[in-house]
Amino acid sequence: MFQSVEELRRHIIDQFLITAYPSESERRRAVRWLSWLSGQMGSSRDLQWWEIPTWAARWQLHLARGAAFGVIIGSVAAFAAGHLISLTGAEAHGAATALVAGVMVGVVASIVGEYGASSRRRPIMLLPRFPGIRDLGWIGQAGLGGALILGLVIAVAMSVAAEVAPGAGDRAIRGFIAGLVVGGTFGLVTGIVISIGTLWLKPIASSPSESAASSYRADLRSCIVAAVLTGSAGGLAAGLGAGLKFGAAVGLEAAVVFGLGAGLTLLLASSRAPLMTIAEFLLVLQGKGRVRFMGLLEQAVSRQILRQAGTVYQFRHAELQERLNTSVNQTSWAP
Repeated sequence: MFQSVEELRRHIIDQFLITAYPSESERRRAVRWLSWLSGQMGSSRDLQWWEIPTWAARWQLHLARGAAFGVIIGSVAAFAAGHLISLTGAEAHGAATALVAGVMVGVVASIVGEYGASSRRRPIMLLPRFPGIRDLGWIGQAGLGGALILGLVIAVAMSVAAEVAPGAGDRAIRGFIAGLVVGGTFGLVTGIVISIGTLWLKPIASSPSESAASSYRADLRSCIVAAVLTGSAGGLAAGLGAGLKFGAAVGLEAAVVFGLGAGLTLLLASSRAPLMTIAEFLLVLQGKGRVRFMGLLEQAVSRQILRQAGTVYQFRHAELQERLNTSVNQTSWAP
């Protein structure tokens, strides 16, 4: 019946998959994506869920996240610039100033944010603590760096917008000074708040007591909590400052905008879990179909296809992984 031992092994593995996924349509879908994951793993036995987004989209993922950084931080910068045009006396060009400032800050933020976020490769958990002496130095550097970069960008944007206004006079100088103060304050507060939030997020140690699924949930939960705390602190600081200068209504707007900006920035920069959703969306745009990777992996665990070893998944049998790795183009798994 079987010409070789290898053929018998393939038959046994195929029957194992048929038993695990009795529905043919479900089996086709599961085998397709499990085969794809197996191919991405190569010779490694560990399937690290946090690496899946880079397998799925690579440069598109970096582009999408960088663009998100730019839109979020650029929008906050545009809001700040738009409410401070009165200091330059160039109200007629308020919209142009805000747009220029937002675009310039957004471009810088997309590059810097994606570069920093790319250095985080493992799931994390929230560990609040008081900053040490060395931490204070790092927090200060982050705040001063943010103040310098964003201050100069917004200052230049407001200076240019004031310069083109009718009867500009010395408005360009006033616009530059106002932009430097506003941008510097915004950058200082944002840099300090985000650096403290980042300081509290630490990589999850791989241990037998920690499962892959729980590490995913811990990463998402910790980053949401950190983002809420960071957004609340940043929004409170910005709201108080703007409220004292421009009134309660503007202070409330500033609190909401700055709070959302700081919280979403930290969430994108620190968490690996949201990248799964972004990667799944990018796969749909690429025409590769819909998939929910964590649901697929957890279902494979319940069907005895995968097992959890600490924070990673593994195929239960090396031969099963190898079989799936060679079946990417398999078209029929019917019994």
